[in-house]
Amino acid sequence: MIASAASSALAVDGDAQRAAMAYFEKEVRPILVKRCFECHSDTKQKGGLRVDHIGYLKSGGDTGPALVPGKPEESALIEAVRYANEDFQMPPKGKLPDAEIAVLERWIQTGAAWPEDAAKKIVVTEGGFTAEQRNYWFFQPVKIAAPPQVESAWVRNDIDRFVAQKQVELKLSPAPEADRHELVRRVYFDLHGLPPTIAQLDAFVQDQDPLAYEKLVDELLASPRYGERWAQHWLDLVRYAESDGYNQDAYRQHVWPYGTTSSNRSTMTSPTTSLSASRSRVTRSPGGSERAHRHRVFASSGL
Repeated sequence: MIASAASSALAVDGDAQRAAMAYFEKEVRPILVKRCFECHSDTKQKGGLRVDHIGYLKSGGDTGPALVPGKPEESALIEAVRYANEDFQMPPKGKLPDAEIAVLERWIQTGAAWPEDAAKKIVVTEGGFTAEQRNYWFFQPVKIAAPPQVESAWVRNDIDRFVAQKQVELKLSPAPEADRHELVRRVYFDLHGLPPTIAQLDAFVQDQDPLAYEKLVDELLASPRYGERWAQHWLDLVRYAESDGYNQDAYRQHVWPYGTTSSNRSTMTSPTTSLSASRSRVTRSPGGSERAHRHRVFASSGL
């Protein structure tokens, strides 16, 4: 009798699972493909989010998990499609029909079933990376590696030795060494994002000082242009903009000091951890100046 009851329970569970998968394929997947894939699939991931696999949905994007199986009220996906929060509405071009929202709600409420093809199984690790992405060389632990012993006329340091070894492996020949005209242009573009003026180019080319290159690099690093060039990366990270850039795109007339302050702080080589801390506190340091306090206020209020 017990065995018979267990078999019946398994049969019921199997029927429910098949029904859930059929519901997903018939009702849910078409909505995701039609409404979401354009901006959240393998070719584009706005906000760091993909919706073309349950693993990506559960790990989420920049704002955290997109759904919690069994809990639609705690799922960011449902909050977005309901348009209840004017700052968090998806899709941005218009609200979904109520019937489609109800389909997504029911799908999540019943466990967010997703058919799994073993051949295409995706395992998402902490941070939203797949196992394949996590194995990429960039994410491997740092280790001490002895510089290879290579013979090459252009090699001058240990980094060059690694490059030269890889060139040999790939049967590549090094490009000709840059002349002084090209070298000064590369340095300016790298550090300032702008080309040198004719006068600046000529000054470097004609400089006979053996340390002319090192001195030029120091000069460019000390320039406000260097801060402006590299502050753009921090401003991109915090999503700085001088307008809303969304539904109404209103102009933010008081936000510019944040951009100015960020470029000044970058010139002073503030680490990202310091910039992050400045955004989370506005208290004045003991003995700190009014100007320094204003900088912290701008850094923390930001956008």
